[in-house]
Amino acid sequence: MITIDSQIWIYYWDINAIEHENIKEWLNGKNKDGILFKEDIFLSAIIPIKVGHHLYKTADLSKDLDKETIEDLLLALISTENCQIIDIDAILLVDVIHKM
Repeated sequence: MITIDSQIWIYYWDINAIEHENIKEWLNGKNKDGILFKEDIFLSAIIPIKVGHHLYKTADLSKDLDKETIEDLLLALISTENCQIIDIDAILLVDVIHKM
């Protein structure tokens, strides 16, 4: 099980990002053999929020990404079978800090 940072998701969905093609290949693979198909993914609840915030700002500046598409992408991400959302609360946060 791995986590994927918000910036990676942003690069994945922002076709104008310089990193887009490399990230897309890493996540998807060449024949659906990328990370998204090999690993279970966990995300803190804040990651989709951060991604959405960035992409909504981008949508205001771009014709390539509209707000309805962004909503669909985020809902698809959090409802994917191999994706688990982890709530971050104060107890978990302190526990993680102690384990670092």
